[in-house]
Amino acid sequence: MFRPALGDENATETVSMAASKLGLYGRASFSDEQALQILSEIAQTPGLVGITARLASTRIHLRLARGSSQRAIDILKGH
Repeated sequence: MFRPALGDENATETVSMAASKLGLYGRASFSDEQALQILSEIAQTPGLVGITARLASTRIHLRLARGSSQRAIDILKGH
């Protein structure tokens, strides 16, 4: 979700910084819970970045509630 809104480089940097702040940096993949933690961290950012994180978090919660097999990390990556 971040790539269309922020561009590849800024999206990667934003997610990497939030993951690092949470002690999750350097992992090849994140669990649904970890992806939601990252989004929660990013959601505190003002403006478009924070709005995008809150929207992504809502989408993940809805998909999880519906029993969707789509993983949170895929939503975070924009797949």
